Amino acid sequence: MKRKRDNQRSKVYELGFAEWGGILPDGHKLIPLDKCQRLVDLCYYRLKGQEPHEHRGFWAWEHQGPPLVSDGRRRRRACYSPNSHQIKLPRWSRHGETVIHEVAHSIVRGRRYAWHGPEFMKVMIHLLSFVYQVPESVLRAKAKEYRIKSRSSFPLNKRRVSKARLNEFRNLDKENDTAAIYKKRGVVRPVTVENVRKYIFNQTV
Repeated sequence: MKRKRDNQRSKVYELGFAEWGGILPDGHKLIPLDKCQRLVDLCYYRLKGQEPHEHRGFWAWEHQGPPLVSDGRRRRRACYSPNSHQIKLPRWSRHGETVIHEVAHSIVRGRRYAWHGPEFMKVMIHLLSFVYQVPESVLRAKAKEYRIKSRSSFPLNKRRVSKARLNEFRNLDKENDTAAIYKKRGVVRPVTVENVRKYIFNQTV
């Protein structure tokens, strides 16, 4: 079966580079890799009711439970690898919006769905709303500004999650701000949306 054409890809990336117009509080602040993993686990429990698998990360295991988050520093882009059931994150991509983007890829799988189609956007918008407490209607309206379709019949099996687990991602320290972290590390050229876009797509901004 041929996969559906990915008509929304460039629009979805454009929306991400625009940081959703600033409507996601803390959604683009860097978080440690282990916290990225906990965010993936949280999202999977919310939509699938699955806890981490004891053999997560091994090649010869059934793909169930949350994906393993791995260090993607040698990569230019963040990605979800369906073969190994892993999410690989370069340093610049270790923030909630990109992590949830890759989680949505891991949940909406199969050739019947486009990579960035309405089903993908439905899952991503629900998880962004769940983690950052922004109404889904606001997120859908912002996506619509970029002509991105987000309504679908894709089923969402929501589970209740404690507030304690959610607050870990809502109350980030200011030191986790992207610019502050890279300034501390002595990086001359701070990681910004414009610089990331240049690095990945070799575009003139």
